[in-house]
Amino acid sequence: MSFSQVGGHPNSIQLTEDGSLLIKPALPLEHEFYTLMAQARAMDPMALNERTLHGLKNLKRLSRFVPEFYGTLREESIDVETLNADSKDIGEGGIGAMMLQDTSNAVVDAVARNKSSRQHLVLSNLLHSFTKPNVLDLKLGTVLYDELDLECSEAKKARMIKTARETTSGVCGIRITGFQVSTVHYTFPDVNAVSKQLTPIITTKLYGKSLKKEQLPEGMRRVFPVLGEPPRTDLGLPPDLLLPILRSIHTSLTHLHSIMKGVELRMVGGSLLVVWEGDEQRAREGVDDEDEENVSAHEPSPDGAGASTDETNIASKSKSKPSSKSHRRKPSAPHALSLIDFAHTRFVPGQGPDVGVLLGLDTFAELLQGRIIEVEDIAEGRQGSR
Repeated sequence: MSFSQVGGHPNSIQLTEDGSLLIKPALPLEHEFYTLMAQARAMDPMALNERTLHGLKNLKRLSRFVPEFYGTLREESIDVETLNADSKDIGEGGIGAMMLQDTSNAVVDAVARNKSSRQHLVLSNLLHSFTKPNVLDLKLGTVLYDELDLECSEAKKARMIKTARETTSGVCGIRITGFQVSTVHYTFPDVNAVSKQLTPIITTKLYGKSLKKEQLPEGMRRVFPVLGEPPRTDLGLPPDLLLPILRSIHTSLTHLHSIMKGVELRMVGGSLLVVWEGDEQRAREGVDDEDEENVSAHEPSPDGAGASTDETNIASKSKSKPSSKSHRRKPSAPHALSLIDFAHTRFVPGQGPDVGVLLGLDTFAELLQGRIIEVEDIAEGRQGSR
């Protein structure tokens, strides 16, 4: 799997040698956020008293929609190029003056060169388990500047206010930062062989900034294309395969929205990252696995009682009700959904949830619902023509 950065600052992310982890520059608020999420993920709800249970339980639920945090790498005199999730070559004292501050028993080996003095976060790579990842980066929220950031100049504040006003951020709470979809083409190595190739096509933030509110449904058609449908018939997945993936994304999104309503924070400049499998065979395997999990989760127990409903199985408003377990799935899962980029995220006890972020999640849910209905109609039309 090759790594493509569809949003954020260019070249700000590096991968480990095996691609399972990524490293990015650590900013203080983001470090604090990931540390808290790591603690929440490891928390035992049974050990909490009634007074603190609700708020901490929401944080634990939220941690399932955040990349796993493995610690920080502090460089005194070297710049990290790659990391390996294997400590056998580190030796006493590590490599050079690099120190790993471990929060989850992860041990990372660093291969480094060049000189620098920065701290980096070590996070799970959400794209690693996908063969051909399709990726969508959505900027969340209606406010794009951090009011409490003393380094935010008046000029930058004015620029961010202008950007929110002139794009879909201000009225919809989301903006398409970038996306990547695989195009399908065939080669003929010889007269008796046909080779299917998937090539990622990246659309940059300029497209998302150009869209108005009424153009967002067209944006969703470009993000989630149906193979064989105009204007690009070589992009996307067949409708019968895209549908369950869209429904599952919608279910995870509904779950995330319900959690965010109970978390008091302000998320400025954060994004929602959606990844789904672009390789048709792997996507079908993932959808089939997910269907089997859903069936087993609802099978009657041995005493005849029905299985309890998992909190992550939230019904979609689709014409055909989707079903999905948590977004945390097997490596062959057809999709992943996660919040990312917390450099300006602050917890604000007593001030309620971030209404701009909630608006963005609502908008995306509505857009997904509309796309689900469109793809259902395409699938029904193809069935009727057979």
